[in-house]
Amino acid sequence: MFNFDLCNPTHIIFGKDRLDSLDNVISKEASALITYGGGSAKRGGLIDRIKAVLKEKFTNLEE
Repeated sequence: MFNFDLCNPTHIIFGKDRLDSLDNVISKEASALITYGGGSAKRGGLIDRIKAVLKEKFTNLEE
């Protein structure tokens, strides 16, 4: 095994009407990880809205 150090600063955006703030906190060079619970965010369309905002920001978005 190789020795290594990992520094992983994390910015969590949570709460009502926070989707508009994504553009202010994520740089074009950043990575984004979307986490959600039991599936209501997916069923309600929030995940698709988040992906759309991220797709506008990033040109290399992977799903």
